Amino acid sequence: MPGQLSALFTCARRLAASLVIGATLLTAQSAEARWLRAESPLFEIYSEGKEAELRSFTQKLEEYDGLLRTLTGTTAPPPATKLPIYLVENNEQLREVASSASADVQGLYLALPSGTLAIAVREDIGGAKWLSAQSIIFHEYTHHFMYQYFPANYPGWVTEGLAEYFSTAAFKKDHIEVGKFQLARVYPLRTRPWMPVSKLFNPPRGGGGLFYPLSWLTTHYIMDDRARQIALTEFLKDIGRGVEPENALKARFGMSVTGLNAEMKRYLKKGEIIVRAIPRNPAMPEITITKLPASADAFLLSHARFMADSLMPQDHIDQVVGEKVLTRVRRAAEKFPGDALAARTLAAGEMLYGDLDAADRTLDALIASAPDDVDALYLKAARYVIEGRRSPAERAVLFAQAMPYAAAIDKLDPNNYPALYIYALGALASGKPPSGNTLNVLRLANHLAPQVDEISLEAAVALSRVDRPSDARRLLEMVAYGSHITDRSAYARRLLKQVSSGKSLVHTPGEIPQRQDRADKR
Repeated sequence: MPGQLSALFTCARRLAASLVIGATLLTAQSAEARWLRAESPLFEIYSEGKEAELRSFTQKLEEYDGLLRTLTGTTAPPPATKLPIYLVENNEQLREVASSASADVQGLYLALPSGTLAIAVREDIGGAKWLSAQSIIFHEYTHHFMYQYFPANYPGWVTEGLAEYFSTAAFKKDHIEVGKFQLARVYPLRTRPWMPVSKLFNPPRGGGGLFYPLSWLTTHYIMDDRARQIALTEFLKDIGRGVEPENALKARFGMSVTGLNAEMKRYLKKGEIIVRAIPRNPAMPEITITKLPASADAFLLSHARFMADSLMPQDHIDQVVGEKVLTRVRRAAEKFPGDALAARTLAAGEMLYGDLDAADRTLDALIASAPDDVDALYLKAARYVIEGRRSPAERAVLFAQAMPYAAAIDKLDPNNYPALYIYALGALASGKPPSGNTLNVLRLANHLAPQVDEISLEAAVALSRVDRPSDARRLLEMVAYGSHITDRSAYARRLLKQVSSGKSLVHTPGEIPQRQDRADKR
């Protein structure tokens, strides 16, 4: 098993992946809206509710990571930084962090130049057998795990299908059951007209109502048989080389999309779902639970939103929504003078949607009082990137002003990939050929966060400019043939054509399309 799945996972890819028709995680919340933070070896989890429930869930998530390691056979060390996870009460709170998410999204994983994070609603909807909240978190973490340890090209249906397959892991006394199903995936397949399986290879905008159920069913069919697992590995390699999915399906599985459609209906009707039992690891991770101060109620989610958006170009919709959030933050900050979270949130909102001078005053005060405040140093660096984008004629000077703050972060946290990315942008903005140091900084950032397309693309451009076209092509292909069609993947394909034809790449550092099409959120 480890060898099979290790080969399978060597063809993974990512974008901002979301899970819909979902649910919530911990049980009903108490009246006290007090945020807790759980810290474990791999995670930093924020949630309201009962401490015992948060501790139990954090333990299971650590164990789930161990399960994925066992099944994939990876021996890579854990990431240098912990994954932040926000467990929220409902979709409205989820959209406080990810404003572009639609009203039916219940879980979201984001891999951005500013950092990675996951958000999910806390409670089951329709009961755990319908679609459990635990499975939503496991689903999102599976995305993170694959993108972190096995970065490569990955069609969307396989990305979602594997996340669905593993996310239903059930913890028993001495083993974990893998491969179970939930009614939310099976019921639509049995009661609704099918979306043709061919749509998995070219999904409709928004994915379509049966995209997740069909992705789960097709992936489960493949995982039930070793020969099909091997075929999928070769199929994914073909996709990574740019082969059309229908042609790759015919070559590796010996069937057309019409044949696959018929086979999936037969497989569902057969109703024989294979569930595997994996022994549990009795080791208990160290978990620390901390009660956050009262300011967290007012600022925690807005802070997460502003930090996520801090290196993202803002369009008109972002600006309108962001200004409204900033207005609330300004009012709330008056009630928390001297609070660091309030100050950082206010500064981040001002630099994105308000007054840069006000942001500077707040950040300078924070850094003066706490020179090792990594968040404040990061925001000060990002502030110059934001202004540089707004003032193209002064971009090189402004980006360069961000570099000392990024360097200060590096001394405190040498594995902080957003700071490495900002430092590299400052060097690249000069217009000079990238130095060996700049290439090393980009390579380290890409190693730490291979799932962040913006970093992959900047590294590819830099490599092409020092006459390393094959290395540039490898990174461009990772983005160009990713799991979702986005502005970034289209941009990568344009650059790929240029580098393949021997042309010099036309690119402005920091000007990579960074937003997924809003309507493509699922």
